[in-house]
Amino acid sequence: MKINTHPGCGWDRGRNCHPFDCQCDRCRAKPCPCESRPPDCVCEPCCPPSRPQGHPEGCCCCQCCSKPQPPCDKPRRPFPPKGFLLPRIVASGREWLRRTCVSLEVCDLPACAAAPFTLIHVQQSCQAPTWEILPASGQRQLCLRICIPVDCQVRDANCCTHTGHGSVELEATLRLGFPACECWRNTLMVLPCVRLIQPSAPCCEPCFQAELEILAEIYMIRWEPCMVGVPKPVCPDLPLYPQPRIPDEIS
Repeated sequence: MKINTHPGCGWDRGRNCHPFDCQCDRCRAKPCPCESRPPDCVCEPCCPPSRPQGHPEGCCCCQCCSKPQPPCDKPRRPFPPKGFLLPRIVASGREWLRRTCVSLEVCDLPACAAAPFTLIHVQQSCQAPTWEILPASGQRQLCLRICIPVDCQVRDANCCTHTGHGSVELEATLRLGFPACECWRNTLMVLPCVRLIQPSAPCCEPCFQAELEILAEIYMIRWEPCMVGVPKPVCPDLPLYPQPRIPDEIS
């Protein structure tokens, strides 16, 4: 192994020694030996060489590393537009009976329920309502008889609560912006809400004269495509306010 002797130093050191191990005055003149290292000093630099501009992070700047490629100026192909189906409301209506007395028959009560019965709660069921079309007086009207399934709670003579089922009906009119003969292309939706205003009087049979509040919202919708990602036409830059008109100079 070849031992290098630094001039000005009275001792020998190896090639891989730390720069701060150098005892000569020239190596100790600066805080960082890499900045003022003498030409004949064989110490390895403690500071890594600076990375040239444009080289990627982690590049050792040697000849084996490939040079960074310039960015590609070729225009990229835009992503294809995406389409969705969204419901568009073409007609709507509402029928609200704030206080109406209806005859409500509750079915599916258990056999252990003892008379007399008291109706204590009524609410619209999770089942979808049904309807039938009635003759209308105008061409741009749609008359419906809507049947709303309801869930009922009944209290018997033993103060036990039982759940049954029933249905209520109401008539509603939907005003259209197109002839009624074109309704076959659209979809009809009915959103009902039913509540009991006050408990009914005790009855020996599960058939009650119930005082209810009934609300039915009717929507006729049409499914239409909605495109997302379609480039919009460029709008020209217009002034915020109209420019004042300057009269012609009087000659």
